Amino acid sequence: MRREMDRYRGWFPPFDSVYIGGGTPSVLSADLLSDLLRHLRVALPWQTAAEVTIEANPETAELDKLALLRELGVTRLSLGLQSLNNVDLCYLGRQHGIDAGFRAIAAARNVGFDQLSIDLIYGWEGQLLASWEDTLKQAVALRPEHISCYQLTIEPRTVFGQRLARGEIAMISDEEQRLFFIRTSEILTARGYLHYEVSNFAVDAGHICRHNMKYWQRTPYLGLGPAAHSFQTGRRWWNFRNLTKYIEYLNRDSLPIEDEELLSSDQQRLEQIFLGFRTHDGVSVVLLQQHPCWEQKLAQLEQERLIRLEGGRAIATLTGWAVADQLALQFI
Repeated sequence: MRREMDRYRGWFPPFDSVYIGGGTPSVLSADLLSDLLRHLRVALPWQTAAEVTIEANPETAELDKLALLRELGVTRLSLGLQSLNNVDLCYLGRQHGIDAGFRAIAAARNVGFDQLSIDLIYGWEGQLLASWEDTLKQAVALRPEHISCYQLTIEPRTVFGQRLARGEIAMISDEEQRLFFIRTSEILTARGYLHYEVSNFAVDAGHICRHNMKYWQRTPYLGLGPAAHSFQTGRRWWNFRNLTKYIEYLNRDSLPIEDEELLSSDQQRLEQIFLGFRTHDGVSVVLLQQHPCWEQKLAQLEQERLIRLEGGRAIATLTGWAVADQLALQFI
């Protein structure tokens, strides 16, 4: 990764956000984390007031390691709690219990993290809505500055994907998904959180995840590591997922890019629509006017209370957010 950082020197101006994840970067030793961050700051400098986030799982969020991360300039910690119910954590195959989550949060606060985000997962067969509501209420009681609530998605080449293929588990119905989603928003917004993107909540506008907003707003970004994606001026490229190939290319002093795509103006417009409908900023009506029936479409969606029109923008309502991708498809 140091070699890949060096290959990109000078490509971008100083960054105002850095995100270290997914996976569990906190599993690295203190020495490796220190080496990674120090080299990153030299090769690809970030601004003094940059938002610097690192992901961690509760079982790897040790006090001394968190203190080191603060010392190295990390400003924001994203903890993968996933649930505050031990039965649910067992179902998800997590290695930690809820006590580890509480300890990790206490440790983060102890070393001075005042920007704390927690990740939670919901929406599997047999999960009780009451249990999920209890997790949300416990999460709010911890007063994190940011909460991400993701519906469980099952990828084919994972343990869950294999279990699904064998018929051992099943996906919940669309109506159950909608119910969980609506209750999530109702509970968190009633307790003062700003629902600013389909899966994300912040205590106020100042604690919206600056880095993730860049993806939804299609701001240029650079990804480092196996399978990482990057985007700049209509070009998207991605690294080899295979670790051996990733290392092989860097050993030859080549960037480990597997492929790229140049987006047409139509493709860029469609991305703006799909991503815009996921956020509280919505989509500029100007983008939608390129559809021949745009006026009828907007009127119908507004009548169905799936969007509201405000300041020249079409903004999804909570009900509309539950079917955000379907909103975008209306304008293709």
